[in-house]
Amino acid sequence: MNAKEKMFYNGRFVDIDEYHQLTDSVYEVLRVKDGKPQFLADHLERFANSWKLSGRSATRSFLSDNELSDVIKEIIALNHIDNQNIRIDKDHRNILVQAVESFYPSSRMYEEGVYVRTMEYIRRNPNAKVLNMDLLERVKQMKKIEDVFEVLLVDSEGKISEGSKSNVFFIKGRELYTADVNSVLEGVTRKVLLEACKNIPDLMIKIESVSLEEVHTFDACFLTGTSIDLLPVKRINSQVYESGRNEVYKRLCDEFKKRSESRDLEEDTKTKRGKERKFFIRR
Repeated sequence: MNAKEKMFYNGRFVDIDEYHQLTDSVYEVLRVKDGKPQFLADHLERFANSWKLSGRSATRSFLSDNELSDVIKEIIALNHIDNQNIRIDKDHRNILVQAVESFYPSSRMYEEGVYVRTMEYIRRNPNAKVLNMDLLERVKQMKKIEDVFEVLLVDSEGKISEGSKSNVFFIKGRELYTADVNSVLEGVTRKVLLEACKNIPDLMIKIESVSLEEVHTFDACFLTGTSIDLLPVKRINSQVYESGRNEVYKRLCDEFKKRSESRDLEEDTKTKRGKERKFFIRR
């Protein structure tokens, strides 16, 4: 970033020359496409829910949903953002909103799929998006050693719950499997995809985790997330798929795109009538 770019910090828009991060924060990341924040109301709702689930109290002055929405849109305008991610960080004393360095998969990744590995790890509070340095460091080390795109988390029973930064889906015939929302962080992309699935009447949704021992019985696997939308997996450990060629996966991509476009038309209205949740900041 350069010195002319702006971030929002505790009630003021200030110049920045480097990326800042609060060390003990609840956070949210959303994507800007064509200059417009995607699924903004859903991200603000998840941000509020994460704060509540983290067990932290609010004691100072505040930002409502609409005010925080305005801050995000101002960050987009001030920094002339067309296609980039924005991150919101909040701890007991501070709130920070800024554009962050963003990585988006290449067209080749969408065609061929990506390599992922598994790691035994259980999130203590999976429904809250809270900075977890232990998980970040373990994933970072595995990615460095194995050269993988993502790490899938496996619980003590050998069930695959989610990725470190994504949700995961498996396809078997006309069945779509994904873990129960109570055991994972409910991704906004995951939520929109499940809405889109209603337009595929012969598709059966199975809300259950897939065990590591079962991965060889599935036809395809893919990840969902803010920066990746729907991204096919070509290999989990030693199990190989041709997920990008799977007809159900391709239909899901089409329906997700349609639902995203209709959501764009609904977004402004949904944000305006949302609850006035309070995000407390220090003046």
